Amino acid sequence: MFPKQHDFKFCASYKLADSIRVAVFEEYCDPPLDIASDFDNQVLKPTKNSLLHDYITHYINEYFYFYLMDAGGGECAGDEITQWCMEYQLSLMTPEEYYTSVGIEWIEGEIDLFEYHTEYLLDFASRSLTPLIQTEVFNLLFSDRCFLIEFNKVIALEIQELKVEECPNILKKDGVVKRATYWPTWLERALFCREKGLCAICKTDLSSIYHTGGRLAIDHMVPLNLGGINDASNLQLLCQKCNLDKLGDTIVITNLHPTFW
Repeated sequence: MFPKQHDFKFCASYKLADSIRVAVFEEYCDPPLDIASDFDNQVLKPTKNSLLHDYITHYINEYFYFYLMDAGGGECAGDEITQWCMEYQLSLMTPEEYYTSVGIEWIEGEIDLFEYHTEYLLDFASRSLTPLIQTEVFNLLFSDRCFLIEFNKVIALEIQELKVEECPNILKKDGVVKRATYWPTWLERALFCREKGLCAICKTDLSSIYHTGGRLAIDHMVPLNLGGINDASNLQLLCQKCNLDKLGDTIVITNLHPTFW
């Protein structure tokens, strides 16, 4: 059986991924834990809907909101989002169809499109377009370990402020999350695929295709002792040596990837 697949369009994803990256690196992003859809579970163990998924969804919806609110009722105000809907072959009502459906007589050139943009198009984009773009943006950012470390540093600042008496279910002690006791198979496969079967730090081959070594370990990019969490966005694949050499209070930043040629 083939793994889950997505028909990548990339019409919006590079632009939005770069915007999210800039927001995180320049430290003006919204607090990720305030956006979390399942805070306790996402912090304690890897979930397929990670904190990064939630943050991307939030960012895209905020982009749509401010873009359409600022654009006003001009005829071309929603062109970018309309074009993205067309790229994904989403069935979108025209302004004439929308106003007719809500009982407003359509007169070409005489109707302000503000309601169409802020009521219909905004809702449609958030429900139908956001999930498609989110998948693509996540795949881009999940491959960028430098971004993931900065994203999790932002989260760590929030975790460090938590007290065990307030969050006994998730904290081992003040500012330190409990360690996950189990790594699901889907996570191991995802990390193996992202790292191309190599240790994220030293690039040792962990595939065990042509040798019997390849003992691997899943490691926290931002250590738990520094406010790290067990979310999938904070995990990487290491060889046993690098995992043992990496201290519990050390962040090792590397974004090396094998090239195609």
